[in-house]
Amino acid sequence: VVWMITGDKQETAIIIGRSCSLIESSAKLLIASDATDEQHTIDQVTKLIHQAEDDSFQEYSLVITGSASDTIIQKAPVLFMKLVSKVHSVIACQVTPLQKAQIVLCIKQQTKAVCLAIGDGANDVSMIHTASIGVGIWGKEGTQAARSADYAIRQFRHLSRLVMVHGRYSMIRNALLIKYSFYKNFAFFLTQFLFAFWNSYSAQTLYDDYFLACFNALFCSLPAAMMGGLEKDVPEDFIMSHPEVHRGLDKCPHFQVRDLIMWLVFGFWNSLVFFFVAFGTFGATGGGTIIQNNGDTVSFWTMSSYLTVYAMLTIHATYFMICRYWTWLNWFALFQGPVFFVILWIIESFAPNFGSLYWSIPVVCSQNLLWLT
Repeated sequence: VVWMITGDKQETAIIIGRSCSLIESSAKLLIASDATDEQHTIDQVTKLIHQAEDDSFQEYSLVITGSASDTIIQKAPVLFMKLVSKVHSVIACQVTPLQKAQIVLCIKQQTKAVCLAIGDGANDVSMIHTASIGVGIWGKEGTQAARSADYAIRQFRHLSRLVMVHGRYSMIRNALLIKYSFYKNFAFFLTQFLFAFWNSYSAQTLYDDYFLACFNALFCSLPAAMMGGLEKDVPEDFIMSHPEVHRGLDKCPHFQVRDLIMWLVFGFWNSLVFFFVAFGTFGATGGGTIIQNNGDTVSFWTMSSYLTVYAMLTIHATYFMICRYWTWLNWFALFQGPVFFVILWIIESFAPNFGSLYWSIPVVCSQNLLWLT
């Protein structure tokens, strides 16, 4: 049900409702005006419910005044919501700012639905704060509504694009971002948990300290960021021309508990594959299966480096398979992690004292500063 809550008079509100097609030309009006007492208001609403039920094939629009809505919301909110469920649209006229917020609060409590409120003036601020999602319009009445809302738009016609396009994309991006972030951390760091069974539960880490610190900072941060900011499942023009694609989105099908569990299981399975393939190939528990030119087996850190490569490339391959909207930023995010890894790997391999030099820089600087003072 679409609501128009305004402080205008009843006749003006009806004219506005017809001009913007909120009231269809074939719809009949159900008018709940000011009553003499509370019981009279309840009887009036009950009569309107019976009138709507007698002809269920007829479209109805409800016009209710602020005082009548205030009375029925406080005394019989269930009866009021029953009347609202029978109509196509509702116009609340002669409503104060506090009554606007009370109407929105009643709808939220009775229907348990997500309510969106949009306004352009200071008298709409309380309604915008009460709604689940508040949208403010930068208009001639000032900027109080826009500054108090969750989203701000320039014109009312921009609301359709905000809800249909950006609303859909926001849900898909947030769902993928959360699931992918859980997956990559499960796949990479659970190998540390598995390694604990082979190192006698000591403090020995499986990954190099630099690779461990740079995993989320440099190697795999951009894919998640691009997925959370640029992902699109269908083109924008298709969404605007085919509103039926929004059916079922109120159930949030892209972020269910089952989907999250599947991603976590997938990440755990990847960690098992990374760990046991690396240990089976390099034999890090002793008596390695790969022999170097000098006759020695490969070192533990060689196995660790290859394990890092396995994990990072698999995580980036997963991003490549699930990403559906590609720009040059997505391609940059895909190759940025491996490039940074190779650069860091080369620096650490050809600079044996890289670690001690790296950590000695702040010590030397602090000593020089102490000497100067």
